Amino acid sequence: MDLLRCSNFVCKKLIFLAALIGVISRIYLPGPAAAEESSPSSLERIAAADSVLGTALELMEIPSPSGHESRMAALILEKLRGLSIMAWKDDFGNLMAKIPASPGLEKVPPLLLAAHMDMVPGDKKNPLKPIRPRLIRSGGVEWIASDGTTTLGADDKAGVAAIIDVLSRITGKGPGFAVRHGTIEVAITREEETTVQGAKNLETARIPRNMRLYWTGKRCSRSCGNSRVPPK
Repeated sequence: MDLLRCSNFVCKKLIFLAALIGVISRIYLPGPAAAEESSPSSLERIAAADSVLGTALELMEIPSPSGHESRMAALILEKLRGLSIMAWKDDFGNLMAKIPASPGLEKVPPLLLAAHMDMVPGDKKNPLKPIRPRLIRSGGVEWIASDGTTTLGADDKAGVAAIIDVLSRITGKGPGFAVRHGTIEVAITREEETTVQGAKNLETARIPRNMRLYWTGKRCSRSCGNSRVPPK
């Protein structure tokens, strides 16, 4: 059972990293015996109070196992274009987007915000089984969880939600204020959980080879701190 922590840490970290273009999304897996389920309406309260978690919950409700990401891709593309961001699908079905630099910041090294849209299904015999998020309490802390019959998909929908939220903030379309920035590139790939074919088929020729930032919804080790586009 996947669990995603609901706390002020997420909000505070997001606000700080909206200016610096960075975020950390925390995942935790306590034992089921320690969990006490709260009322279903609590999910609506969490979604209304936190834009990142609200978007993450919307994404989590769509099953997107590797090879079945079309519905997820359509929703993400709709959200990016809703922010007036130039976004498109490449030939493999990965999503890409670009936000031009603010005037005067064209020479600032560009950033690549990356995540993946597929997930590990909890039921391999029925990988498209509907996902039913719920809110539970464990150790006095609220967590978003699956119903136990599927995975939650927080890996990596938490990362996708964080990217969408930060893009909305820096463009002035979301909470807070617009932030001046260098060029920002976005890549949200398919099939990361199985063959990594999405990343292997990504149109890297359209991505500048400067600074990179890899954004993931799971707890990171040092190895997932940065992602470099390999040379041709």
